Amino acid sequence: MKQIKTAATILLLLSLVFSCSKDNNDSNNPPSGITAQPANDNKSGGVYKGTITGSSGSFYINLQDGDNKIYTVFDGQKDTLSTTTVITSGAAISQALFTGHTGMSLVFSVSADGNNPVVNSFTIPGHPFAEAFMFKEKSNQQVMVFEGRFTKTAGPANCESGMINALLIGNTLYGYFKEDGGQHLSGHFTSTVSNNQFSFTAVSATGNCTINSSKSQITGTASDPSGCASTVSCTRTL
Repeated sequence: MKQIKTAATILLLLSLVFSCSKDNNDSNNPPSGITAQPANDNKSGGVYKGTITGSSGSFYINLQDGDNKIYTVFDGQKDTLSTTTVITSGAAISQALFTGHTGMSLVFSVSADGNNPVVNSFTIPGHPFAEAFMFKEKSNQQVMVFEGRFTKTAGPANCESGMINALLIGNTLYGYFKEDGGQHLSGHFTSTVSNNQFSFTAVSATGNCTINSSKSQITGTASDPSGCASTVSCTRTL
């Protein structure tokens, strides 16, 4: 009986080990700090980070150490996108197709020196209004990704709530928004952060926001001339 218990215990431990290993392999959680290598700062290889709107998500392109994959989280679902394109850091990348098991696909191009990264096309099944935006991260310049919402607090019935995501690079914040309903009104804005504060104009709306000292949260308010008012709340996710 003791031997049976021991064997059962071993089997249970092995099951837990394999389960944990699978979870770790599938977790596809990019690091929170800078991982871009200095050798790729002025080359097409390295690290790129981005945000997804319609619904909401983030992605991390790792083109170093032979990895050459895109790690995404969209609506809480994780996917790893791979490519058959040969990636050589220092050579231009032209419309490299990355695909994942969820049906998500992203076509990516960038110049040989790492400038002008472009999402040529982006597809998520069931999300016809999805868009992707990204920037290159360098060894001395981190890209931070925030995801959140603007939530209607006052105004006429046609006032909308929606998503508002952002990419922060140094003191420059690039915001991307998309309404929940109607015509899926969307757009983007650029703002300068000073003393953890920034203001923005998005179509006819203006807003004022604060980034906390740890750069983990954005909060604020927005309003437009028609009387629509909303709160803004974003959390750093990458």
